[in-house]
Amino acid sequence: MTLARPVTKEEVLHAGSALMDSFTFERYSVDVMLSLCYGSVVGVALGLTGAGGSILAIPLLVYGLAIAPAAAVPISLLAVGGSAIVGFIQRLRTSEVMVTTGLLVAAGGAVGAPVGAWLGEQMTERVLMALFGLLLLVSGVRMWQNAQVDEPAAAHGCGAGKLSRRCMVVLACLGVLTGILSGTFGVGGGFVIVPALILVVGMDVHHATATSVMVIALVSGAALLSLLLRGAVISFPVALPFMGGAVLGMAAGTVMGRGLPQKGLQQSFALVMVGVAIYTFYSSGTH
Repeated sequence: MTLARPVTKEEVLHAGSALMDSFTFERYSVDVMLSLCYGSVVGVALGLTGAGGSILAIPLLVYGLAIAPAAAVPISLLAVGGSAIVGFIQRLRTSEVMVTTGLLVAAGGAVGAPVGAWLGEQMTERVLMALFGLLLLVSGVRMWQNAQVDEPAAAHGCGAGKLSRRCMVVLACLGVLTGILSGTFGVGGGFVIVPALILVVGMDVHHATATSVMVIALVSGAALLSLLLRGAVISFPVALPFMGGAVLGMAAGTVMGRGLPQKGLQQSFALVMVGVAIYTFYSSGTH
């Protein structure tokens, strides 16, 4: 009978290291899959509604992937901006995008984005998430209300392809507000843009949704650049699969949305936003 050879300390350490490497790889694979899935949720929501889909990115990153709010903002902007570019290209082919109007709003967004980036730095994580919960709640209620009414007539001298000076000022101010929200909270701002384009310019919901996607792409890019210039760092192991999922989801959501009633989609999404807002309030108050 042969006796078993004593295990050396080096062999134990090597086996432990191999086990940890295997555990780390499995955990990383799970994180990548979660990032991909959560990103696809954001992309589908943005593609279906064009207004408010991107607002789900921050809660999914913070509560789903345990990313700090400050680190989640640039990841959200990267994913939202990337997916919006895909949606913009898809809708540009169908001539749904009002390019001149979109560029005017985006120009205002480029001005507001650095202000939003600065404001975000002045807040604690608890305050940032509490305000984000309020933003979610207001956006959900507004989306529900907008789904209840018919498309209104244009105001401020806009509509029918006409952009008066007063209309241009209103749209530029809308862009500034969108840029501030984007730089502060990492959102695209579609929940602000779509209702405003319907009210101010008199667009129908499909043209307003398509134009908002263009604005979201440009304003998200400006907000992300502002954050990077202020020293923000992007966690690419999380950001790349999250953005990949958002891009795929956006392409799918855009196609799916053409055959579905916008009113029902907006009402359903409004309820989701209110639910997420309640959870965000609860989490920001208990952590």
